[in-house]
Formats: sequence, C-alpha cells, structure tokens
Amino acid sequence: MEPVKIQYSGQQIQKAVRSYWWTRKGSQYLLLLIPATIIIIYRIVTDNFTWSAGILSFISIYVFILMTITYIHHIGQVSSQLRSVKGSNTTLELCEKQFRIVSEGGATEIPWDSIIDVWRSDKVWLFVFSNHNIFSLPTAGFSQELETFIISKIKSILFQTNQVWKVYVSMLCCCFAYVFISIPIFIDFLSDQWPLFSYMLGFVFAIGALIFLLNIRCPKCRSRWHSKPPGMKASGYWPYWLLELGKCPFCGASKFDNQE
Repeated sequence: MEPVKIQYSGQQIQKAVRSYWWTRKGSQYLLLLIPATIIIIYRIVTDNFTWSAGILSFISIYVFILMTITYIHHIGQVSSQLRSVKGSNTTLELCEKQFRIVSEGGATEIPWDSIIDVWRSDKVWLFVFSNHNIFSLPTAGFSQELETFIISKIKSILFQTNQVWKVYVSMLCCCFAYVFISIPIFIDFLSDQWPLFSYMLGFVFAIGALIFLLNIRCPKCRSRWHSKPPGMKASGYWPYWLLELGKCPFCGASKFDNQE
C-alpha cells in the first residue's frame, strides 16, 4: 500500500497507554492491593500485627512495586518512541511481512508476526508484544480499508478469533478468587458465617476462571487451547505462549471465517 502520513501526539499516546495499563493490568493489581491495605491498617490500629500480617505486608509491597514498574515501563517505551520520531514528515509504510515508521530520526520496522494483540483507542492503536512491550501508532485519518488491512495482518489466532478477552477475564477471576479465599485467613473479627461465605465466593470465581479458560478453543476442530499439546515447543509462559499462537496446534488451521 502507499505510504501514509501520520502525526504523533504525546498527550493522545500517553492517554492510550494509561487506558491500556489500567484495563489490562492496573485494575488487577489494585484489586489485590486495596483489601490487603485495609487489613494491614486494621492490624496496626488494633495493635495486632501478627506474622500473617507481616507476610501480607511483604506481598503488598511486592505487588505495588510490580504495578509501578509496569506502568513506568510502558510510559518509558512510548516516551522513547516519541523522542525517536523527529519532525513532522513521518510516514507509515505497510508491507506484507512488516510495517515501517519512517521519520527524520530514522526508520523502525515491526514484523506483523511479533504482534499478539492490538489495543484500539480513539486516534491511537497500541501493538502489544509477548515480551510485555508495546508500540504506538496514531490512526487519525485512517480509512476503513487501511484499518482492515492492518487487522488482517495480525497472526495471533486468539486475536483473529476474538478470544483474547477470555484470557484477561480468566486472570481477573483468579484475582477475585484469591481475594475472597484470603480474607478469612487475615481477618479474625468476622462472624462465624462470613468465612464460609467468603470461601464460597472465592470458589465461584475460581470456577469462573476455569470456565473462561476451557472455553478458549479452535472454531474449526473445537480443540481447547488452554494447555500445550504433547510435544509442542513454545517460548514464554502462560498466557503469552497462548497469545503467540499463529495456528491451531491440533488441526493446523490459521485462518478462520467464523469468529467466536
């Protein structure tokens, strides 16, 4: 396709990154941190800071540091990209195997098969890679044909079959399950029936996570993709090896007419 002129806006891109981070990562971190912080404060105020509260404090600090690092990492990536895109004469070149951003500061090439997901927001798309990296692309003024071409080049079969959301919902359910199962362990002032109710809620969310996970399957052969088939070699840990799949590991299908 013909080169397309694009215009980078730091404000719009950082807004898109914050939206992506909050929806995909930040909300899960806070879901773990808020109840833990309330429990720790209660223990300190009531002068009952036991060993269990100490362990919870250590875990909370670790989660907070991890949350901060991921946010700074993503913001730093787009800031570095903005610095490399110098001048107003910036163009997007679309090829069969990769796309290229060309500016006065140089050229950046991104292979299509390295992208596992696309976060689409108003005027900015974020391409997500399996190594936790992201790449921003301003889409203001893009035609429907151009957007369709870009989407068609993403090789991830989870993206093609519109099943990426199932992975993230499953992970979110796991966070809820962890919170409700942990509450009776760290809070001792609840009435007798509350621990059982909390355990039941945790069990329900754990079952929900399993249901969403088992529902990730091939539209053609109906094989489930939640685990690696015997003999399959894949880089990275779950869920990133799953997001990287370019074809069904069971039937070999890579193009799907009917999405989930």
